[in-house]
Amino acid sequence: MSPDRDTARKVMRVYGVLFVITGTSFVLFPGLVLGLLRIPAAILPGAGEMAGGEASLWLGLTGSLMAVIAYLSLTLARDPGQLVAWNALILSKALSTGLFAVFAATEANTLYLTAALVDGVICIHIAWLSGSAAASSSAEDPWHPRATEHDGDGYEVWFLKLNDPATRDAFWARYTMSRGPGGAVAACWFVYFDAERRTVEQGRWEHPADEAVLDAGDTLFRLPTGSLGRRWAKGEGEGARWDLGWEPGAAPPFDFVSERLYRSGIAGSRYFSAQSEGCFRGSVEIAGTRREFRDATGSVGHIWGARMAERWRWAHAVLPDGNGGEESVVFEVLSGRPRSGGPLGVTFTLGHLWFGGRHYASTGLVRSLCSNRTKAAGDGWDFRIRFDGLVAEGHCAPAADLVAEVDYTDPAGRPLVCKNSKTGHLRLELRDAAGNSLGIFETQDTAAVETVVRVGRR
Repeated sequence: MSPDRDTARKVMRVYGVLFVITGTSFVLFPGLVLGLLRIPAAILPGAGEMAGGEASLWLGLTGSLMAVIAYLSLTLARDPGQLVAWNALILSKALSTGLFAVFAATEANTLYLTAALVDGVICIHIAWLSGSAAASSSAEDPWHPRATEHDGDGYEVWFLKLNDPATRDAFWARYTMSRGPGGAVAACWFVYFDAERRTVEQGRWEHPADEAVLDAGDTLFRLPTGSLGRRWAKGEGEGARWDLGWEPGAAPPFDFVSERLYRSGIAGSRYFSAQSEGCFRGSVEIAGTRREFRDATGSVGHIWGARMAERWRWAHAVLPDGNGGEESVVFEVLSGRPRSGGPLGVTFTLGHLWFGGRHYASTGLVRSLCSNRTKAAGDGWDFRIRFDGLVAEGHCAPAADLVAEVDYTDPAGRPLVCKNSKTGHLRLELRDAAGNSLGIFETQDTAAVETVVRVGRR
């Protein structure tokens, strides 16, 4: 359990004062510090003297580092929501812990091991305290526009998808803005999947980026050809127009990438399934043919960041509960590799599940790297996601003749291609911790199944 923000403020104020006193003592009274260190050195088996104390380059660097971590601690005492400060402070203590452990081994001096233990405990405690910032970010508005919060390169996307229960048609729309060396552009996109004719109609309307209006109010995104709100979406341009609204389902928003992972730079983007389950209504007109949607299941996603991933797989489905439950089962999985291969070229696999009136999330670092996985299989891919108390596994695949190839360009100008299917098949089996099946849930033609790769790296 993470601490509340008030507790984090108080403790970080104590740490800040402690680091100020310690750093000042190192710089102004090095002889006194060394004298105090001789006390545990005389008690600990295998402990020896520590060199230093006189004015030196290393003492100057120590003083400057202590000043920085004291400043970071006092800054967090004022505002625990600054995740970059938490990350910098944790990194500093983690590195000092590791260096002290190395010195203990190379110098055969247990006094260094004691220092490693002290800094290690502080590092773990500060990491625990940083949960107050994570807790605050978990309550953030998943719809709120982010592109206006910084002036650098980046992109922001809202997308929606819905499936008509009567015709089995599907519709996907994307509202986006991107700025970077590759150019500054805003656009409204659409893809219509016609289940009876087995055809795909798609298009986009592009505008200069400065024509896009972003607002945190009722209208989140506005272009001359399209606009999006928290409960509605509109678009009108050459070849297509739509006017849609929705009501939220029981499932909550799904937060896939933590603010801490994003701010650390490991993840180049954040993704919220802002409306993980919704009931859609309205009309879509493609090439003069108008279709009405009623009681259509769907979702709305929100992505933003400085860079897109190198490649990713994504699937989302709202599944009927064949066990007689009143609520649907909502399952979503995202598996991607950060650009430039990420740390050691690893792939992160994350999942969310709404089942039996409860929300399950599997987005932690260990599970996303070690326990969760996807792999190509047949015409699609298999997945296995470990949640608290249960495991989700299964297979998903696009409808082979209803796939739209959509070209993306990241802020740096690098091209990607997305194989976009909104009438895919998904089979999900849930098992409890003992391996007992909790049910099999399946859709033949309403799952969103996507695969995205860099052009030239298929």
